[in-house]
Amino acid sequence: MLKSIGDDNLGMKRFLINLEDDTTDLNDIIKAFELTTKLMKEFGLSKVFLLVPTLQDMKDTSIEDFFGESIANSLLKDKIVQFKEFKLQLETIRTFRTPKAAKSILIAIYATDKMFDILNDVKIAEAIITVPWTMDQAEKWIKTWGPELI
Repeated sequence: MLKSIGDDNLGMKRFLINLEDDTTDLNDIIKAFELTTKLMKEFGLSKVFLLVPTLQDMKDTSIEDFFGESIANSLLKDKIVQFKEFKLQLETIRTFRTPKAAKSILIAIYATDKMFDILNDVKIAEAIITVPWTMDQAEKWIKTWGPELI
């Protein structure tokens, strides 16, 4: 059972993948999606938002390595794909709006300072899982929200 964390009054869970090498790699993304699968079952949800800085972050990166070229291209083209047991919707800093995140899990990969600012305004997701670009960029978010480190 995952512990409840977060100080907001909605009880939103917040997690941060603790990078082993100080920059995001494939293993960090695997950890994020393993946690997502557990949380989806725990909450009985079916939708996940994948937030990345830009669409270019989907190509020739650890994200594409994780999903494979076919799913990565489908996300780029259609923005929503069926992945495992859930629907996965791709969003970028430019396209994400917080009301979209209701009754869902939000995964932020390659999270930058600007993405952490966006995540600070999310109040209605069941959980936020962050995979920072570097641990340095996550320091302020960690101090503010006290996420569970994975």
